[in-house]
Amino acid sequence: MPNGNFNLQLRWRENGVRKKKSCGLGSFEVDPLEGSNSRRKGIREAVQQAEKMRADREAVLIATERGWKVQGAKDPTRGRVETFLDYMRAGRDSNTRAWKNRFNIVMRRLEEFYCDPKVGLDDPRFEELTLGHGNTFRDWLKRGDANRKPYDAESVRNYITLVKSELERAVEMEVLAANPWRSVRTPVGNKRNTIPKEVLVIDEVKKLSQVPTDAPEAKRAFLVACLTGMGLSDIRALRFKSFSGGVLHYVRAKTRTGSPMEARVKLNETAMKLLGRGNASDLVFPELPSDSAINKSLARMVERAGIEKKITFYCGRHSFAVNQIVAGVNPEKVRQQMGQASLKTMDRYIHRAAELVEDGTESLGFEL
Repeated sequence: MPNGNFNLQLRWRENGVRKKKSCGLGSFEVDPLEGSNSRRKGIREAVQQAEKMRADREAVLIATERGWKVQGAKDPTRGRVETFLDYMRAGRDSNTRAWKNRFNIVMRRLEEFYCDPKVGLDDPRFEELTLGHGNTFRDWLKRGDANRKPYDAESVRNYITLVKSELERAVEMEVLAANPWRSVRTPVGNKRNTIPKEVLVIDEVKKLSQVPTDAPEAKRAFLVACLTGMGLSDIRALRFKSFSGGVLHYVRAKTRTGSPMEARVKLNETAMKLLGRGNASDLVFPELPSDSAINKSLARMVERAGIEKKITFYCGRHSFAVNQIVAGVNPEKVRQQMGQASLKTMDRYIHRAAELVEDGTESLGFEL
């Protein structure tokens, strides 16, 4: 303000247009510390009131974006979307692209669920949505039928969690008085004996190594992960001084225990060729793209290789462990190579290796 004081304003963007509005709480001195206690208290109360006004304005903007009919912020008495699925669809349409992809999968499952004649439920209005719907949806996902495979515990948990989060948003917006799915229990699964990501058997790693790509550094780094068990953060930090005499030695940056763990891996000729040579202090992979860019490149390579699996960079670490065990390496040795704190963490790799053992055992080395 011209006199050196300030006032509180709301500023927002609506339909691409910047807007602002005074909070109508008066003006204040720039340096409130020089004022009296009562003046500082008045400023604190004004800021708290302005924060409430900001939250109400945000609620109106979100509601308008999602297509809810509101008269003022968080008004529980005005008309909203008609049914549960209508509400979910409105949320899907207003979310970001990355979130929308996940949302679309859940929406398809919900639509299939409410259209399944064996379930016998119609798309409910909000007042008709119950805990029983959530429990039935969970069991429907786990059960499967002749036309639909059952979903694993992790997928079921992810689907239910996403719906719960959207219903919690409805409670915050006062579309619902309470979340009827809040008490839906989701399966935990046997985490010790399962790997949450896919693994590539050695033949698939070989096939991937021959695929052309527009991201050669991402490909090289992933192949190193498959042959050493390194994670992406460790590969980004890897320097040439970390390996000599055919042995890679590094300290894992990220562990479940929160403490750094040493890892030692004997490198075969393929791994040595991929790592190359350089000055001891130089990074081995100085020009790696972002994590998301790497995973997108991997997805394209996997598709070109004709491998029908969803592969991310961390799958390289899992693949290393499983292929080592399939090849007959002692699990304790694999634990040391991977920098794991406990031998119990090997159980899930042993379990997966047992499923693949009929594929035969082969050396991890291959020609590039």
